[in-house]
Amino acid sequence: MKDVITLYIADDHQIVVDGLKLLIGNDDCIRIVGYAYDGATARADIIERRPDLALIDRRMPGLDGIALLHTLRKLVPETRFVMLSMDTEQHYIRDAQSAGASGYLQKNVGKEELRKCLKTVAGGGQYFPDLRSAKPEAAVTMFTPRELEILKLVLEEQTSFAIAEKLSLSRFTVETHRKNIGRKTETNTLIGLINFLREHKIEL
Repeated sequence: MKDVITLYIADDHQIVVDGLKLLIGNDDCIRIVGYAYDGATARADIIERRPDLALIDRRMPGLDGIALLHTLRKLVPETRFVMLSMDTEQHYIRDAQSAGASGYLQKNVGKEELRKCLKTVAGGGQYFPDLRSAKPEAAVTMFTPRELEILKLVLEEQTSFAIAEKLSLSRFTVETHRKNIGRKTETNTLIGLINFLREHKIEL
């Protein structure tokens, strides 16, 4: 790990940015090289400055954190990312991992945990909450209303054609929703879906 880690902060709330700057400011091992309050500005700055680490808010106007990570991980492969969020549901953590984050922190994190996370990620490690202790999923927040409709019919072993007929949708639309459900649950089988719902205590 480098003697001094360069860090960029992106969050749409100035109070959060200012708080992080205060928490990190007196650490000789971490140097803040920039900050932004929106995704578009953060994207341009990070490409230009190429920091070692970037703390990215999950919810921002324009480009949100997930979209920003998908864009930047190929453009600045040397930069490592930590997702910052108030959300602790398991699927948010998985989405951050899938997008290319190497860490995930809550916004109310303390100074010691913040520094531990940043130094772990800067050293090539991963820093994520234990998914077993994260909040169980809520179906209404994890799935869209249409996905819930389709998921219930999938669990009844209905085919995509039958679901399309029943909901007056095209088969292509149904297949797209099923792919999204598969991405969120990380399974494409009926048994896998049943196990996922049971494991995460989701009731439809």
